Amino acid sequence: MLKRLLRMLLSINKTPTYRIYSHGLSDTGRTRRLNEDSYLISDDNALFVVADGMGGHDAGEVASRVAVETLSKELIPHNDIDMHEINATEKINDAVAETNHQVHKLNVERGYPEGSGMGTTVAGLWLKQNKGFALSFHIGDSRIYRFRNNVLSQITVDHTHHQLWLDTGKVGMEPNKNIIFKAVGPWQRLMPDISTHKLHHGDIYLLCSDGLTGMLSDDDIFQILQQTNSKNISDSNQKLIDMANDAGGTDNITSIIAYLEQQ
Repeated sequence: MLKRLLRMLLSINKTPTYRIYSHGLSDTGRTRRLNEDSYLISDDNALFVVADGMGGHDAGEVASRVAVETLSKELIPHNDIDMHEINATEKINDAVAETNHQVHKLNVERGYPEGSGMGTTVAGLWLKQNKGFALSFHIGDSRIYRFRNNVLSQITVDHTHHQLWLDTGKVGMEPNKNIIFKAVGPWQRLMPDISTHKLHHGDIYLLCSDGLTGMLSDDDIFQILQQTNSKNISDSNQKLIDMANDAGGTDNITSIIAYLEQQ
């Protein structure tokens, strides 16, 4: 009887483990000649990143590539370490600071004054399955959505003047939607927004550049994710890209879908 009770208590207190199914796509779109987006998928290390480079001739594609490479280098070695939320948050802050340093250094070397030169947005998701939580982090207007229990939630807030205008009561003239006030690279110092999310079976996370969200409504995204499961992620991702292109494809389009299945 005592052994049975102990087994029950251990079962209750044990954090469930999750298997991750994921898929990523990046498309130049219908109007741009160059794809300045980059993305990272590492199922084994539970790290996902989308970066939307800015700069055009000032090498936005370099900024986005350096961002995903640096974040991978800074975070993946710590994935197997048994860390709690505070430790993981500190690692993300350090990783973003190093990422910003690497891109900012390139701008300094090319003679750009502070606040100018190449830059990139970042939207990242780092899952700590052994602890049952995920951390989202972002800079700029690339977004992360979560689809859970038939509800779509945007779990990031755009770092745009338009979003500030909305948050402060729509005072004054409406700003352009794609003007961001925070990015990796142009400024020497940078702090990301970081949030913690408890994991649940069947969660679907979508990380994307604004080339997707600028073309599709939340309802469009909802309709696709509502039909998504572990077996058709690649099909769902392709549908999102195709829909964005069909709507005009005015920017580069990058999308990562990650599906969590409790084991």
